[in-house]
Amino acid sequence: MKNIGTMKRSTLYIIYFGVITKILLFIKDILTASKIGVNYKMDSYLLALSTIMLITKIVGDGLIVAIIPVLQEIQEKHGEKRRIEYTNNLVNVTVILSFILIIMGYLLAPKIIMIFGPGFKGVELERTIFLYRVGLPIIMVSWIRSIGGGFLQADHAFRAGAKGGVSNAVVYIIYLILFAEKFNLTGLMIVGIIAVISQIYILLKTMEKHGYKYAWKLDLKDKYLLKMVKFLLPILIGVGVNEVNNSIDNAIASTLPIGSIAELSYANEIVNLFLGLFITTIVTVIFPVLSESHSKKDIENLKAGINHGIVVLSKVAIPVSIILMTMAEPIVKTVFERGAFNAEASFFTAAALAYYAMGLTAMSFIPLITRAYYSIHDMKTPVIISFLALVVNVIIDLLLAPIMGARGVALGTSISVILAAIIGIHDLNRRLQFTERKAIRGILVKFSVAAVIMTTGILLTYGAFATSLDNVFLHNVITVGLSIVVGLGLYILVCKVLEPINLYY
Repeated sequence: MKNIGTMKRSTLYIIYFGVITKILLFIKDILTASKIGVNYKMDSYLLALSTIMLITKIVGDGLIVAIIPVLQEIQEKHGEKRRIEYTNNLVNVTVILSFILIIMGYLLAPKIIMIFGPGFKGVELERTIFLYRVGLPIIMVSWIRSIGGGFLQADHAFRAGAKGGVSNAVVYIIYLILFAEKFNLTGLMIVGIIAVISQIYILLKTMEKHGYKYAWKLDLKDKYLLKMVKFLLPILIGVGVNEVNNSIDNAIASTLPIGSIAELSYANEIVNLFLGLFITTIVTVIFPVLSESHSKKDIENLKAGINHGIVVLSKVAIPVSIILMTMAEPIVKTVFERGAFNAEASFFTAAALAYYAMGLTAMSFIPLITRAYYSIHDMKTPVIISFLALVVNVIIDLLLAPIMGARGVALGTSISVILAAIIGIHDLNRRLQFTERKAIRGILVKFSVAAVIMTTGILLTYGAFATSLDNVFLHNVITVGLSIVVGLGLYILVCKVLEPINLYY
């Protein structure tokens, strides 16, 4: 497959900066807690920010995905100049649209906040409305950032976006150390806008190296603008379906014993940490390659890209899934068990984590499958699959939740995601024939053997140290760390041994 070396380097680069960003965000959270604390003022800020980010994030994430295939098609058919003109047109349209939304949001702020924060009254309500109005420009700058990110990703440039995450966190940290006590939450909301602008600056400098130069251009009838809107709408619907899915899970969990929603939330945090840091990175790098291959009608490279993505995701997701299933309780104890989070909470959260982990490999496939459809300009099928998964998830949740509690909700999610992944891969393979069944069978056999040996190694290692230390935290750190190292070592070794062996027949 073309660009394989570049893809590997880009993936490692994004993961590297992703880890740095996560560390800086953790420091930011510590500083926020120290400087501002937990009080009604902070509740006002969080509600105002989450309300702004609801539409901002959904549209922003959709923009990045929708703009890539359009830009690559323009580049292929019309060249660099037309691609720059289109980008400027999109930027200007986005600025005008977001400015209108900001004005509407400013005027309707009291009603919007009363909808999303019905319990807020008096001073708390007024403060939230004020902070919401202050933070509304985040909509505009975030969408411009998304356009810049999509422009660079379409050209296989990912480093600026990765660096932008670091700059965002650094801006917050500087404010919290030097200015938080003087400007408090109003300043914190404003610095959120400045942090995104810092990302835009980094993106812009790299965009200029890729030929971009801003110029006024406004053409609402541009056929490629209309085409991107057609791409964007199904993407937004798909994202909306996922949000509805999460809301339904929480609604069903709310009928269970107190703490069920929290158990699912904490378990989800661990799963999403892995998905966000590794899987999203891998898919982000692969998607532009798939889209470009389709634009250039290089079907062989497109098929190779999908096949490569599935193999890479399997290699990464399967061992992590095993680790989370076999070591769920000590992992939860190590990460969360302190203060009000007691041993009972660890036990039930770990149970939910183990059931989520069952579907982790399928969860890692879904973003790739979705973007594979997007790359061939099929925006409808992912929505259909999402709706199907939603229906299955609701049915299983309703059946299992009364019997298994929060574990039933987690299992329902895993089963629905596995079903969606199987349907997506089967349908894509039917259309594109990117791999043969015997090849899939051979890969499954290799990974299954490696998984069994890895699981055995983890359990034996954990059992050997299960009662060796009295210090619970130290014990958990050592057993989790050592078990993971042994398990991963065995998994990698078995995969290398079986790699040259033909198991396809």
